[in-house]
Amino acid sequence: MKKKITHYLILFAVAFVLQWIWYSYIKPRPGETLVDMLLTAVVFAVIVFLLDLLAKKKHN
Repeated sequence: MKKKITHYLILFAVAFVLQWIWYSYIKPRPGETLVDMLLTAVVFAVIVFLLDLLAKKKHN
C-alpha cells in the first residue's frame, strides 16, 4: 500500500513540476497561479487513481 501511495505522490509532483515549467517558461499565462497548478495536479492524480481502480475491477 505504501508503494502505491508513493507512486501517486510522485505522479502528483511530476504533474505539478511539468505545469510549472510549462506555464513559467514555455507558454506563460499571466492569470495562471500556483493554486491553479496545484488543483490541476490533484485532479490529474485522482483521475489516474480512479482509472487504476477501474482497471483492477475489470480484471477481477
